[in-house]
Amino acid sequence: KTCKCECPYVQCYPPQVLNEKTCQCECPYVKCEYGQVLNPKTCKCECPYVQCYPPQVLNEKTCQCECPYVKCEYGQVLNPKTCKCECPYDLQCEYGQVLNPKT
Repeated sequence: KTCKCECPYVQCYPPQVLNEKTCQCECPYVKCEYGQVLNPKTCKCECPYVQCYPPQVLNEKTCQCECPYVKCEYGQVLNPKTCKCECPYDLQCEYGQVLNPKT
């Protein structure tokens, strides 16, 4: 037999594992995406509390509020605050023309 230091009073529950150097239960190495944080109880990457205002929804991968998928007609751009397709602000009409946002 050999002499060995142990952590006799520590019991870890999955998914945590025992760090034998510190006698602490820890998550195995997990790399979270930018913006996510590691939940030490579940060992999963999560978004910190983020409140999205409709019509935006939370993207669980980036932890950012985004518009649900919207396909704009040719020439229109998506307004990220309203999640609606609009004419670009810099669109200039020729003299005598008027902007029709429906065409």
